[in-house]
Amino acid sequence: MPLDSTPLPPSSRLRVGVVGTAHWAREVHAAGAVAAERAELVAVWGRNRERATAFAQRYDVTAAESFEDLLDRVDVVTFAVPPQVQPALAATAARAGKHVLLDKPVATTLREAEDVLAAVQAGVVQATTFFTRRFVPEFEQRIRDAATQSWSAARVTWFADSYAPGSPYRDSVWRAEPLAALWDLAPHVLSQLIPALGAVERVSAARTTHGVDLRTHHAGGAHADISVSLRSPTYVDEFRLLGPDGTELVLDFPAVDAVEPFARALDGLVARSQGLDVNCPAPLELGVEVTRILAEAQASL
Repeated sequence: MPLDSTPLPPSSRLRVGVVGTAHWAREVHAAGAVAAERAELVAVWGRNRERATAFAQRYDVTAAESFEDLLDRVDVVTFAVPPQVQPALAATAARAGKHVLLDKPVATTLREAEDVLAAVQAGVVQATTFFTRRFVPEFEQRIRDAATQSWSAARVTWFADSYAPGSPYRDSVWRAEPLAALWDLAPHVLSQLIPALGAVERVSAARTTHGVDLRTHHAGGAHADISVSLRSPTYVDEFRLLGPDGTELVLDFPAVDAVEPFARALDGLVARSQGLDVNCPAPLELGVEVTRILAEAQASL
């Protein structure tokens, strides 16, 4: 659920605009903005005018004529666009004084991610990176509990198939790229590993038949072996933490509807913009750090 169950008057809610028109924008960002208690969806924008118009009509909001038009109408901008497109738009929004909720990965280069962070700091606005599971309270608590224990290693496997019949991502152009799993699935994994094992000091990667394998070395001596794929015929989602004494903790992350976590992330962003002391499990700084690790992993290939 969002922050609390007390309805806020419309005047207390911030106006939200969604950038993007594909599945994640329509079914998660827009639906999450509607479900949020501290925000109100008022506009959408996308480069495909026809899709943007249909999207806006579905939610009875405005289809902005341009990105600049969207910025003029809103207080908060959420981004559901390819990671190669997101950084420049997000930096522009932040410099215009708009709070930003970015999807992972923030960018595909560290320089672009740092540019967004600099724009957020210059604009004195709030920013959040949407790592879905970090905004599911029971999962977040398990990660926090794991962080209080000592771990020497982790084994993570996440295999999926973007092109399976019925997949909403079959038409996603950027997910069709050879290293898409590195930038689509690995960010989620890293957002969960960093609190449990500590900062990543080194990373290496290798291509596999269906995706990418990574090994991360963490502050304190722990390491993690990660396998990700977007072209696997079998779905696998396993996350294991291994202790120096042979103990093992399996973190189960069953599938969740992303709308409620998104609403929670958006409500938290708005609350912080209004001066409330609300913890953010995934600030922009975490998104920038994950981008750094992934860029280094890609360079190691």
